Amino acid sequence: KARLSYLRGHALNVTSTHDPKAEEHLSRAVKLDPTLAPAWNSLGECFWKAGNVESARHCFNGVLSHGKDKVALRNLSMVLRQLGAGEERKKNIRLSVEKAKEAVALDITDGTSWYILGNAYLSLFFAGGQPDSVLKQDRK
Repeated sequence: KARLSYLRGHALNVTSTHDPKAEEHLSRAVKLDPTLAPAWNSLGECFWKAGNVESARHCFNGVLSHGKDKVALRNLSMVLRQLGAGEERKKNIRLSVEKAKEAVALDITDGTSWYILGNAYLSLFFAGGQPDSVLKQDRK
């Protein structure tokens, strides 16, 4: 039953907008089988589309509570960059880089993980997470 609910929810979740029916099926799937990583990932993506970034974060962490998963790590990396303000945002961006590094470490041949890591570093740079010595490096 969990797998069937996941497949229905996943099929409904392919659109670029939030679908409440997809959320319903995916929520049922993770309740029936909390270890079903693809269902957690899809549910997190569903919440993310709805603008509920904190719930998306919870879902991706739910996957990781059962083991390492490159998709959850990549998604968590992206979600973390959207959370917080000021110093909390910088902290989240640094954590985002760490999660992206973990995703790459799980599969160094995965181009998507490398892409997410590059974007995480770019976000870190523009958030001011680099020391002044890095910014002045080209002058030496």
